[in-house]
Amino acid sequence: MMKSIFIACFTLLSGLVMAQSLESRLSTNKTAFLVSLNAENYKTKGKFQTLLELDFIKKLDENFKRDKSKQYKIISSIYKNPEDAGINAFPKSYIFVNTLDSNAIMGGLIFNITDAKKFETWVKTAWEGDGEYQQIQVEGFNTFIRNDEAVAWSGNCGVITFINSTTNPYRNINYDDPNYETKVEELEKANKVKKLDLIKKEIAEMLKGNTSNPINNNENFKLFSSKAHDVGIWINYEQFNNSMNGILKNIPELSYGATERFATRLKSFYKDYYDHIIFTVNKGDAKVTYQTYLSEKIYQIFGNAFNTRINPDFYKYVEGEKLLGMYAASGDLKVLGNGLIELYKNFSEDLSKEGRIVAASMDVASIFLDENDILSVMKGDFMIAFTSVKELEVQYTDYQYDGDVYLGPVKKTRKEITPMYVMAMTIGNAENFQKFIKLGNVLGGFKQLDGYYEVQEAGKVRNFFAIDNNVLIVSNDEELISKNLQKARKKSVDSRIQKLTQDNPMLVYINTQNVVDAILSNSKELSAEEKKDLLEMKKDLGEFQMTGPLLQGKTFNSEGTLLLNNKKENALPALVRLFNRFVKERRTEYAKTEAVVEKPETGKKKKKKKEH
Repeated sequence: MMKSIFIACFTLLSGLVMAQSLESRLSTNKTAFLVSLNAENYKTKGKFQTLLELDFIKKLDENFKRDKSKQYKIISSIYKNPEDAGINAFPKSYIFVNTLDSNAIMGGLIFNITDAKKFETWVKTAWEGDGEYQQIQVEGFNTFIRNDEAVAWSGNCGVITFINSTTNPYRNINYDDPNYETKVEELEKANKVKKLDLIKKEIAEMLKGNTSNPINNNENFKLFSSKAHDVGIWINYEQFNNSMNGILKNIPELSYGATERFATRLKSFYKDYYDHIIFTVNKGDAKVTYQTYLSEKIYQIFGNAFNTRINPDFYKYVEGEKLLGMYAASGDLKVLGNGLIELYKNFSEDLSKEGRIVAASMDVASIFLDENDILSVMKGDFMIAFTSVKELEVQYTDYQYDGDVYLGPVKKTRKEITPMYVMAMTIGNAENFQKFIKLGNVLGGFKQLDGYYEVQEAGKVRNFFAIDNNVLIVSNDEELISKNLQKARKKSVDSRIQKLTQDNPMLVYINTQNVVDAILSNSKELSAEEKKDLLEMKKDLGEFQMTGPLLQGKTFNSEGTLLLNNKKENALPALVRLFNRFVKERRTEYAKTEAVVEKPETGKKKKKKKEH
């Protein structure tokens, strides 16, 4: 009878241990950054196999086939079918970054294990031939350790992790010390032992579930976890502050206790300060929401910073028929400016002597300068819109040679297809703004023309600005600046977009259709493959817009949406195709930069002529 009771109790306790969540193994006192991989969504929506089409996974797969052909089937199971590697990716796994103390961080992946034997086979196969590793027991848990990396698992939980130091271990060793090499060698041995002990301690704590203050007891994490997502990011700024301690110790001016004082100041600003970034892919669109939960101190300083909206008259200067994209933002410059000054003065008191001098000088300057006058020169609203592409004359640098001898650079001009833009800002104090214009003229930064100005040495393309109805207009379209500002124009930007900038302090907008059309119509050197990619992108993608940050309570909320043209298709395949195109373009650009030769010294023999 007693034996039966013992077996029943043991079975019950085993079930409780098995049921222990991954969240209970991570600590609010350590976890600074966490990525929630909600594999359950990918399983039910049938999206897991789609991820295998990602370019970097295909390349990884090709490398494994080539370099580990005999072990390929086992190794590739980790991304093709994790269950074959003994891993249960459902419902969630987590990528995490923990701050261990002021000197080290620990990053890794924590996940559920369904078959410890299969997982051990996978680990041995994956690490075989990749350097020396130790297979040890850490408080009864199987552990493979190699340098700063480790893989460990129990019957139901696995961790792949690494340790990284945030401080310079050699900062106290003088390079001129005759025993420098010996001391470095001894220090490296000591650090290796310290890291090994730290890895063992953290692994045991996580696998045993002995974590203090687990994140599933944190109210903000509970709120984050309750939100539907495919991928979610949770950021705990208080722990980021803790990880800063070690980095700050590398600053000589923060030695002898100043680091701790500085970190304490940071902590007071970032206690109970969190970010939630939520990604979801749905039929017809992909969404990202960004929520910042402000600490009390940050809320008091910046809570009212984004209560303003852009000047609706900006749209008078924008040709909206073929609008490629735009960015608009509005903030209270007095709140933002005074808040940044307050932050800097707080933080700089524990920095170098120069930092303290600057902080004290700011106090003295406030006696003579009216900060509000300075911050009121502009209203704080801003918009830049890309309206079309045109062929413009641009400057570039060529290099001259006399035979094989390099003579030096020379400025030349040529015609190039260029995005046309218009930028607008509302002037707050016209009298004070004119003083800045006068100073720019005196310094030679501006060239005064007939009712407008040209900005000198402002890049490859000529840029101009003018003032119209207390609005500063900047553009590379000289015709707009010189002739068309005074013309009565109907606001041609879609009223829906205009409304977004009156409902939100910030808008990012991209019209994929117009962007692709502009490239196809004006780029004469596109390859057949590039044209094909662009047409596929046009077929896939509609508009992208991101709005916010709107304050609700003490939380700033922003949301971005990428629309698909096919409202019945899940967005993930389109995003994978977009990502693969981006990777291919970056790879092509990288190959081109490899061919670029550094500018030779004057008088040296010619290597290769390159234009910039």
